[in-house]
Amino acid sequence: MSPQRTYSDPSALLEKVKLAADQVIKTRLETGKSVTMSTRITTELDQDYNTVNQILLSEFGLSVKSIFQSRVVEKAKELLVYTEHSLTRIAGDLGYKNASYLSGQIKKITGCTPSYFKKVRKSKLEIMKRRPGEEKM
Repeated sequence: MSPQRTYSDPSALLEKVKLAADQVIKTRLETGKSVTMSTRITTELDQDYNTVNQILLSEFGLSVKSIFQSRVVEKAKELLVYTEHSLTRIAGDLGYKNASYLSGQIKKITGCTPSYFKKVRKSKLEIMKRRPGEEKM
């Protein structure tokens, strides 16, 4: 590993952590491999996980874990609305052994249950079904 960089711009570091989280999620969804954020940060950002965590906590009041969880919840919401996958399948695809844990995270972060996002999907599908008939008028 090369010498660790320091970040004079914490906002740039925050964006890099978000991108790293997105890559971990993408890897999990595409390959089923569970890559950890600590590994990703160490290899991609060339920084110690704890150092990055401390910078983000002091600058933004956010931990790497909370950033990762927020990104996972965003992806789960997207999958609930735009796919027919169950929460159990989505949780498994995202590397969770227990769908109820992901459900709790969704509720905690968004204030809404996973079933709410499934209802959004249903509403979107109903609107799409009605559009062709409306265009003929």
